[in-house]
This record gives sequence, C-alpha cells and structure tokens, in this order.
Amino acid sequence: MAAWTTPKQDWALGEVVGAPDMNAMGENLAHLKEGGARAAVSVAAASTSSAAWVDLATLTVTTRGGALMVGYSAAGYHTGGGRAYFDAAVDGTRLALNGANGSAEFTLGSAGTAGSVGFTLLLTGVSAGAHTISLQWKTSAAGLNVLGGQWWVVEA
Repeated sequence: MAAWTTPKQDWALGEVVGAPDMNAMGENLAHLKEGGARAAVSVAAASTSSAAWVDLATLTVTTRGGALMVGYSAAGYHTGGGRAYFDAAVDGTRLALNGANGSAEFTLGSAGTAGSVGFTLLLTGVSAGAHTISLQWKTSAAGLNVLGGQWWVVEA
C-alpha cells in the first residue's frame, strides 16, 4: 500500500515544485486509488454454551483512521431454546450497541430448522494503525450452533 504524506501547505510565491514534491503527490494519489483496508475470513461451523462473550473469528487490518463496516452472515440453530447474541470488538473493546446483549440478537430455530444470522455494523472513530477486529458471541442457554459463515471488514 502506498503511504500517505501530508501535503506541503506553506508554498511561497515563485517556489519551484521539485521532484520530491511530485513524488509525494504521486504516492498520495496511489494511496487514494487503493482504497481503505478490507479483509474477510470464512468462519467454520461452531457451537457454544457460553453466557460470557467469546471470540468466534478475528481479522487484523491496518486502517487510515475513521470508520469501519463489519458484517457477519451464517445459518444457525439453537438446541436449548435460548437467544443468540453477537457483537464486534476493536482491539478487545466491544461495540455493544444493545448494552450487555451486544449489537445483534437472534432467536434461532431448533436443530433441523436453522435460521439466518446476519448483520452489518458501523464502527466509528477507529484510529489509524493496525487493529484486531473480533466477532464475538454468547448465548442465553446451552446449544447455540452456527453452520459456518463469513466475517468481513471494510474501511469506509
């Protein structure tokens, strides 16, 4: 990825644009053209009976700073009749749009009648640099199962 260089802003009248200035502008254009960070991972089938937040999948991205969109989609079922809770965490800090219940909550069917799990979240104020973006989950009763899926992040 091309690096961003803060553009020169204190030009003097009659100052000549030199090769280093042109190279910096070219690198900045390449940086803009490449777009922001993005990553995705396939999530294997898994099950949990944990009432505490645990990681289901993680991605590492290097961002420019600002906002990230994250998403997860899968099919799942619940043999214990409980609820499924999902959230995203940046460097260990959960988004928690719905407080203790995370950011997405589902009532899934029983074994043999899997339901859809899918959500997209906007994470704002993410600083520039390397970050670990985790998909976290928990359940209100034993027997939460997901049948695989996709976890992704795109810098907005």
